Amino acid sequence: MKATIVIPNINGKGWLRDSIESIYAQTEQDFELIVVDNGSTDESLEQARSYCTRPNFTLIENGRNTLLWVVVSVVGVCSTTVVSVAVSAAVSSATTAASSSSRPMPSSL
Repeated sequence: MKATIVIPNINGKGWLRDSIESIYAQTEQDFELIVVDNGSTDESLEQARSYCTRPNFTLIENGRNTLLWVVVSVVGVCSTTVVSVAVSAAVSSATTAASSSSRPMPSSL
């Protein structure tokens, strides 16, 4: 696995699906996508669950919002305590985080 993309989500109904689709539209397909839901109360958790049958997709349901964002400049990863859980689940050596409203260009990986 070349890369791991982590998307933390909290009530991202309006943009999570587009963000996930933009990851799957990448020209580089050797990646895994981990969405970490932080206790969403909108329909975004159901949106994320709809991708569970897609290849290289993992959904971690945290159940609550930790509210803790830390920039880890050593590896260039924007991380939360939730993302730390996702990073420990990652199988690649390169991990990055994106917001649930991110829509990377197809050649971003």
